[in-house]
Amino acid sequence: MVSAKALAEQLGAKLQPREDDELRIGMSFTAVLQSPEKLEAFGIKGMHAGARVTVARIAPDKIRVETDEMTPVEANGKATLKLDEKGALVAPK
Repeated sequence: MVSAKALAEQLGAKLQPREDDELRIGMSFTAVLQSPEKLEAFGIKGMHAGARVTVARIAPDKIRVETDEMTPVEANGKATLKLDEKGALVAPK
C-alpha cells in the first residue's frame, strides 16, 4: 500500500484529512507545501511555503509531483519519482 499521508510528509506538504489514505494507481491528491527544503531533496527547487503540490500515482512504482505558486512570484516545478518496495519516495541521483 502507498500512503498519501506518508508521501505528503516526505515532500514537506500538508495533506487535508482524507477518508482513504491509500494512493492507488491513477489517483491523485493536492496538498499545501510547508517545508520547501524537503521538496528540494527531490529536485524541485525555488518553491515557497504555501505552494500547491499535486501528487499522482502514474504506475505501480512511479509518482508524478507538480508544484505551482503565484506569490511571491509565479513559478512551477515537476518531477517523476520512483517508489521503493516499502512505498517511500526515492530521491533522484
